[in-house]
Amino acid sequence: MKPYAVIETGGKQYLVRPDDRLTIERIAAEPGQTVALAPVLAISDGSTLKVGTPDLPDATVSAQVLGHSRARKVISYRKKRRKGYHRKVGHRQSVTSVRIVGIPTP
Repeated sequence: MKPYAVIETGGKQYLVRPDDRLTIERIAAEPGQTVALAPVLAISDGSTLKVGTPDLPDATVSAQVLGHSRARKVISYRKKRRKGYHRKVGHRQSVTSVRIVGIPTP
């Protein structure tokens, strides 16, 4: 079994393995730069699993920033029947594409 880690970024949790490509909420880093993603919630080397309570101190997953873009537009539409009330609001989230470079050992 390949090593993996569970990280939290942007209020979401991701299970990552080396060389995985992720789209996460935008982080302040230039393309090509290596960043440390923390907190790390769990680490496994394939045979042993180490779980934090709630996270593992001094554990970071390194990732290389591939680029920045924007996600698909999400439409929020509200309507009240027979009242003539409707509101349409669109939102596009800024995202960052990263490639997982290194996972620490437990």
